[in-house]
Amino acid sequence: MNYRAKNNENTVIASSTKFKDTTEINVAEQQRRSLRRALVKTPNDPASFEAYNRLTNSRNVKKAAHTGIFISYSRPDEVFAIDLALRLREAGINVWLDSLHIDEGRDWHKQIETALQESGLVIAIISPDALLDNEATLEREYTISAGKLLLPVISERTRLKDTRFWQSPVDCSRNFEIGAQHLIRLIAPRTASV
Repeated sequence: MNYRAKNNENTVIASSTKFKDTTEINVAEQQRRSLRRALVKTPNDPASFEAYNRLTNSRNVKKAAHTGIFISYSRPDEVFAIDLALRLREAGINVWLDSLHIDEGRDWHKQIETALQESGLVIAIISPDALLDNEATLEREYTISAGKLLLPVISERTRLKDTRFWQSPVDCSRNFEIGAQHLIRLIAPRTASV
């Protein structure tokens, strides 16, 4: 087998693996959407609650992160968001952050919408400003309604409410590096370094 044929075969294998991963994530997102609707109607249904917990466990968080990570934040938290994105990149984790990825001259809202739709996991930077910010709130609401996983990262202490469909938060408000290391362990494939 020559190099070209071998390379094409590897590309097909890699593409089919990516397709399988994406399909698996889409199915999980559809199931989470359905279970979230069921839990809104009957919040005390143990079967729905147990099924939902299985779809949001740490293994599924890693799978969702593998599909793509979108960082949602409020403008006053931009420096924190950039620091976190850079720390995650140092650990070998790919993330999408508007201030690092948006091309000048292109439709800003469309690029954010596309990145959010293509992600499997949304890291939501949480601060008092973020909870009052309309854009950040819309991104969190979309994440939940689309069946994606929402992982809050607390940058500044605040009172959280209506978080029943969120993952357990990662607290970076007291010590950024310890919080970032915890986040990396939650979302990174085993080969990434802390």
